[in-house]
Amino acid sequence: MENTSHFPDTGKQNSKNKITDLVAAAFLLAIIAIMATTPLGFVRLGVTALTVIHIPVIIGSIILGPKYGAFLGFAFGMASFLNATFAPDATSFAFSPFYSVGEFQGNGWSLVIAFVPRILTGITPYFAFMALNKIIKMKYAQLISHVLIIVVFAGIVVYKFVQLGNDDSTSVLFDFLIYVSILIYITGDSISKKFKFRNNETMPFVASGVIGSLTNTVFVLGFMYLFFGQDVANLVGTSVDVLYKFIFTIIAFNGVPEAILASILTVLICKAVFKQRKKSIE
Repeated sequence: MENTSHFPDTGKQNSKNKITDLVAAAFLLAIIAIMATTPLGFVRLGVTALTVIHIPVIIGSIILGPKYGAFLGFAFGMASFLNATFAPDATSFAFSPFYSVGEFQGNGWSLVIAFVPRILTGITPYFAFMALNKIIKMKYAQLISHVLIIVVFAGIVVYKFVQLGNDDSTSVLFDFLIYVSILIYITGDSISKKFKFRNNETMPFVASGVIGSLTNTVFVLGFMYLFFGQDVANLVGTSVDVLYKFIFTIIAFNGVPEAILASILTVLICKAVFKQRKKSIE
């Protein structure tokens, strides 16, 4: 895998960074393995699980690049697949084609759910971080961000008034995007104040952590709805027509805490790593 460090390298420095990246990847892989084989990685909550094992994948994506991130995401997917096969719970049929219980049977789509969202979790944080890091350094970026927040809040007020007047105008996706934007802003601002970081340094890490975490949550639950909607609806005792409400409830109660925790650890760990790397090349 090629070096994707965010600092210029030449000669011996390039070789040294490649070795450092390999060691870091191995360390993160070991953490994933430990989390996968202990209750630390997946905290079971009824038919769902609070996921923590995605955090090393997000951190690896940002500090090592998308190729290492995808590799760590694949390891995360493998852990999910093995857990579903050998330590199954109620929804394991959605993650392993080799598990079935009663009317619920896994199939080839189970592998898609187990691996694709996790690989994407190792890719999206890197590109989110790089894009936001460039945007945040633009002239008047901070002013623009505050104006956008005001516009978003004004949009919420207008949208909710329209929604009150027309019950058919409800858009779950629109609500979701608004709440994610607010979550990123509030979490980033809170972390900046708590640890006395500058907002323009913190926000790219926070947004990347949130986006990486929600990539896993949204794609896993979305694929479960798409490929196993009827089975999941039967499992939770509801109909397919209203299953999306159950899924968004899980995102609210599981996905949001996961995203907040991921963003906090992403800021603290990645900032420390970047600071150390910057010192090593000075």
